[in-house]
Amino acid sequence: MYVSLILTPKIMSGNYDRMGVDRRMLSRSSEFGGTLTSGMVPWSDNGIFMAGLLGVSTFAYVPYMWMSFISIGLVITFAYLGKFRPVDDKYVKQVEDHSVHGQMATA
Repeated sequence: MYVSLILTPKIMSGNYDRMGVDRRMLSRSSEFGGTLTSGMVPWSDNGIFMAGLLGVSTFAYVPYMWMSFISIGLVITFAYLGKFRPVDDKYVKQVEDHSVHGQMATA
């Protein structure tokens, strides 16, 4: 689990920068995708810990992980709708500068 929380943001940071998505979205996506879902994976350290502590199989406590399922649904819905998405100001400035120079060159 910890490897996915470290490697995924490093791998995806260039894509987020290129698309103009704020790094806070990368952090939030990594947290939702890694931390909240790690207890659902039976062979992860969190899944093993929770199953051992509770004395039940991993799938026995999945119905009680309602916050994880709701969070996943909210993240996908908000991403689709474009809600609560901070915009990277550097990217907006770069696009505005590019469009101004492009208009000047064609005029």
